[in-house]
Amino acid sequence: MLSKLARLAESIAAAAPPPAAKPAPAGLLLDGEKLDALKEALPPEQVHDFVALYLHSAQDHLKLMSEAEAAGDRAAIAAQAHNLVSMAGNVGAMQTSERARDVAVLARGGDAAALAAAVAALKMSVADSSAALQVWLKDHYPARQLSA
Repeated sequence: MLSKLARLAESIAAAAPPPAAKPAPAGLLLDGEKLDALKEALPPEQVHDFVALYLHSAQDHLKLMSEAEAAGDRAAIAAQAHNLVSMAGNVGAMQTSERARDVAVLARGGDAAALAAAVAALKMSVADSSAALQVWLKDHYPARQLSA
């Protein structure tokens, strides 16, 4: 699953010109410009599949992060958070990307209470951005359905 996400991200990078746009405002749940860039760079079915793959992968990373948190494995927490930084950014889930970056930094050297709060904020952000992305998919690709 991760290799498919990486291949799709590489095809986006190869197809899209370097962005000249300004960075998204801090805390933005979804960056519509990033989603528009996906629509311009990829055929419709690949855009849908790319976003759907993120929705499934994000949940997998959160599950692994929860397991690492329960085991006290900060390196594994940081690794899962690091993966989410770019995955979320690729689909325009900027708030989630920022929250994941916070978790990665704290997992490498923050106190336990701050890390736990950051993980909770990340989980909430993934839920919010995933719900927004599902609405976006239904609005832009109504004929396609997400599989469970």
